[in-house]
Amino acid sequence: MQRIDTEKLTIKEGNFLAPLPEEGDYYKENLLYCGNCNTPRQAIHEPFGTVPVQCRCREDAEARDERRRKRDALAERIADKSLIRHCFADDDRRYDLHAVYAYAEEWEDRFAKNRGLILTGDVGVGKTFAASCLVNALLDKGVSANIFSMGELTDVFGSYYTSEET
Repeated sequence: MQRIDTEKLTIKEGNFLAPLPEEGDYYKENLLYCGNCNTPRQAIHEPFGTVPVQCRCREDAEARDERRRKRDALAERIADKSLIRHCFADDDRRYDLHAVYAYAEEWEDRFAKNRGLILTGDVGVGKTFAASCLVNALLDKGVSANIFSMGELTDVFGSYYTSEET
């Protein structure tokens, strides 16, 4: 068992968890509030007392950063970079995306019930656009998603079966 050398040990007391006020921040009822979004940057939590919390604008910024990181990671894996920009708001009503949009909105329920979505149709009917809108909507929700072209899937699975046969 190691002993503590009390002559070399320095103990300081204080609230080391308290966030430092930034320009525009203010105190209300002894708690620090964000000057941008007017939500608390501190909260009272028993038994610890006053603890730091993230205000709404910092939570939003972190969520945006996380979505950007996921999108950047996705961009590195996708050959066709135009797919990254597609979203339901870009739909010019040339395609009927109601079912795809509903799938994105009801993602949690569909995932829990193991319900997938298959897009079929002739060349040029919007399958790739719909799929990339769906992937981007799921990424915005924080869901890990990716998109592959049929050629990419064929390459991956084709090389798997080719190596299995040899």
